[in-house]
Amino acid sequence: MVNIIISFVIAIIAAVTPWTAFSADIDLARADQLIKKYNAVYERPKSCPLESKKFSDLIAKTEAIKDVLKGNCLKSEDSKMSEVLDSIKSLQDSLKENAVITNSPTLSEVVSDTDQKSNAISGLKFSAVFSNINNMIKKNQCNMEDGRVLETAADLIYNSTQLGVLSGNAVGLIVAGGGFLISSALRLIDMIIKQRFDFEKPADRQTFVKLNCSFYEIRRELDTQGALDMENSLTRDDYRDTKALADELTLELKKLETDKVNISKANAEIDRTTFADNVGDLTELKKTLTKIQKYLQPGLNQALDIPTETQKLLMISQLAQDYDLLVGQIKIYKELNISSIPMLDDLFIQEMKKFDSLDIAGFTEAMNISGKDFNENHRAKILFHIIRIGNDITAKEQKVLGKGEKQKAILASGMEKKKDEYLSRLVELRKIETRLGNLVAPKEYSGLDDGSDNMVAIIDNHNKITSQLYGEWGDKFLKYTTTKSFEEVTTFNERLFSFNTKYASILKDGKLDKIKTSYFCQDAQKLRLMFKHADSVVQEGYDFIATNKDLIYSDVKNYYNGTLNEEEDLTSGGSVEKVQRHYKSVLFALKKIKGDEVAKEDSKRYLEKTLFGNYFIGRSMVEVTRSKGRAKNIQDVYEQFACQKSLSADIEF
Repeated sequence: MVNIIISFVIAIIAAVTPWTAFSADIDLARADQLIKKYNAVYERPKSCPLESKKFSDLIAKTEAIKDVLKGNCLKSEDSKMSEVLDSIKSLQDSLKENAVITNSPTLSEVVSDTDQKSNAISGLKFSAVFSNINNMIKKNQCNMEDGRVLETAADLIYNSTQLGVLSGNAVGLIVAGGGFLISSALRLIDMIIKQRFDFEKPADRQTFVKLNCSFYEIRRELDTQGALDMENSLTRDDYRDTKALADELTLELKKLETDKVNISKANAEIDRTTFADNVGDLTELKKTLTKIQKYLQPGLNQALDIPTETQKLLMISQLAQDYDLLVGQIKIYKELNISSIPMLDDLFIQEMKKFDSLDIAGFTEAMNISGKDFNENHRAKILFHIIRIGNDITAKEQKVLGKGEKQKAILASGMEKKKDEYLSRLVELRKIETRLGNLVAPKEYSGLDDGSDNMVAIIDNHNKITSQLYGEWGDKFLKYTTTKSFEEVTTFNERLFSFNTKYASILKDGKLDKIKTSYFCQDAQKLRLMFKHADSVVQEGYDFIATNKDLIYSDVKNYYNGTLNEEEDLTSGGSVEKVQRHYKSVLFALKKIKGDEVAKEDSKRYLEKTLFGNYFIGRSMVEVTRSKGRAKNIQDVYEQFACQKSLSADIEF
């Protein structure tokens, strides 16, 4: 009988519910085509700092740079310092008014009709901070010797670019006037890169890496927003289709949400009716149990301003008010034979009689119970029965309704799957709509909120930084990472040979005494550190190439030979040619690492050191990769002989 009722009602719901979300004729193939066309997926470089999209992290960075500026800049110019600190405070106040950005948009956020920009941070506030720092560095008003000004400035820039300055998070713009932020950030990056870097110093190297990562993030942001795009023959058609599809998906998601609410209500009514027909209607009892549990659960709390005696009397008063209703419902409940231990229901009714206000003697006695006795004895017993009966009702419902739950779950799962499919596409289509809308809109550069003058500044600073990265400092950074990583991995292999020779018998027998274990583990730890250093440094070099491959091009005039020809003579050429050779060496290194054949001439030119010539990052990549198997063996013996435990334990004989 139960199954017949459930099946019948679910069939009725399926027939009458407007399953618009399932039947809507939306061209999802066209949506996927547009998303694939315009939304490039970028792999974040491993050497870039951990990604953070929390405003709280940004506030910490502004606080750090404020302290550094106070200690290193403008000690004699209080008015100028006050202006700088005021701009930082204004930015901090704006950040504190906002919550953490999420990359997991909710349905309400995406289909909301409210203006997402109303909660945006002003890009002008970022710009004011960056411009002030830029001016101080430019006018030599800061002590740059310890590197903290540059380091903290690079931190602030990097965290700022993590916000999604133009395209924002998944639901819209986060920074209003984001073009101002980008323009001033690029100008500050350019100013910092013009300073002297000593790549042997970890702080200088990390500052350079952060600046490079920030520049990478900004370029990706400009790409995502389409700030550098130009309208072509397909732009308007794509914009029209994107907007139409986004509107259709928005409408369907709203309808789907309405359907979910209707089905939830219908399911609740199905459950109530089915249970009532097969067992009894306990809807009102469940409400009463929930109400009483709510005011009994906290117990008497001495930490409250209300005295515990007063709290006790208030609870007793509430129990007295609910007495007749609860006891009457429990008696009906007993007749349904639901209780797992029926005799406890009688004990419950007996316990409740103390709170019958019509029994003056009994109720007066209850009022005089001590707070401690009421809390730990009477209140606890009543709460036990309330929870017990609630659990018994739930168990009975699951037994009676369980077979229908599977069918309801299938329906709910189908709707949830459809919602996820639509929502993920809608998020991307809205981004594309904004991007293409900037191209076809009558106002130029309206997507940047800043006008064409700011775009000129962005491109100008973009070009200046490019000339530094694809030039002098890119060349120097790659020279350092190439040389250092190769030296480290070479030393690692030499020391590894000595290690294997020195501990040959131990490695063979697998036995160590305490003294030998200590020396063995110390030497193994040194090898681990050496390889990790080589691997990390070469990764920094590779990431520099990977993040800047869009800047490396061949149409460049060169001081040495009029036009760029990096293949002509590897021993000559300027910084531009050298960076390009590093890039080409990476391509051949990756090919060789994958096991593909590299032409002998290319291997000799880019993966080996030529006579009187240079060698490139690709050579280091190949050598570090070759050594990974040996490093793995060191890790194996390090774990085999429990070196971590040995090196961390107290010294003893």
